Amino acid sequence: MQPFGGWGPGSNPGGTINNIYIFLLLVIFGVQDMIKEIGEVFSYYSGIGVAIVKLTGSIKKGDKIQFKGHTTNFEQVVNSMQINHKKINSAKKGDDLGLKVDDRVRPGDKIYKV
Repeated sequence: MQPFGGWGPGSNPGGTINNIYIFLLLVIFGVQDMIKEIGEVFSYYSGIGVAIVKLTGSIKKGDKIQFKGHTTNFEQVVNSMQINHKKINSAKKGDDLGLKVDDRVRPGDKIYKV
């Protein structure tokens, strides 16, 4: 019997350590590929629950997004967007738009597509 659950002399902990490294690589690179930054909040109107955002990626109705900042962290589905007070179904990189949000956001909060 090996001391410390097989981590003693003559054991092969490298297999376990390699599995840990592989798991960490999958977490770091796999999750990062699934979550992509698509914009930033520039203003928030609390009375109507609308964030003004500048997009660095594309977005469409039905997308699941996450708002993340120093004190902000929530996910929601995109239900309502407007550009120049006109309802839209999608927007692209470089667009400034109004986005109906489920909770309070703050200028500087990042927006991610989940």
